[in-house]
Amino acid sequence: MSGPPEKVEAGAPHKSDRPATNMRLNYQQQNTAGTDKNPGGALQWLPCTWDHPQDLRSQLERRRQAAKRSVPLDCGCGTRDPLLHTCTQPPFSEHALDAWRDAAWHVLETGHMPLVPLEVRCALWRRPADRQLAELFHEGCGGAVA
Repeated sequence: MSGPPEKVEAGAPHKSDRPATNMRLNYQQQNTAGTDKNPGGALQWLPCTWDHPQDLRSQLERRRQAAKRSVPLDCGCGTRDPLLHTCTQPPFSEHALDAWRDAAWHVLETGHMPLVPLEVRCALWRRPADRQLAELFHEGCGGAVA
């Protein structure tokens, strides 16, 4: 059973009127002695005070600036951003390449073209038995990088 809507004071914002992106929870306990019978009463909604834009361009610019401030990595490749750092990743094992090949064949059998990562395509191309398959994957995706 649903009754009449609850009465709300005039001018008081309703919970659903508050955008979640501009609000955050304040987890400070009102009662530090732990005698609060209503634990939900200790949480308060406070407006977010973050005044920086959150669009993708500004996020990437802040990341680039942070990477410029950091020291170069020890490998000597010249990159400062650990997210883009790939020179110390181990090469694909034979087992991993076999798994990529078998999974791609399975997708091909369903009538779709698999989008295999460029590193895997290159590693498959280096194997003489899988060279034609790697070329098929590369032509099938139009050279797109996954």
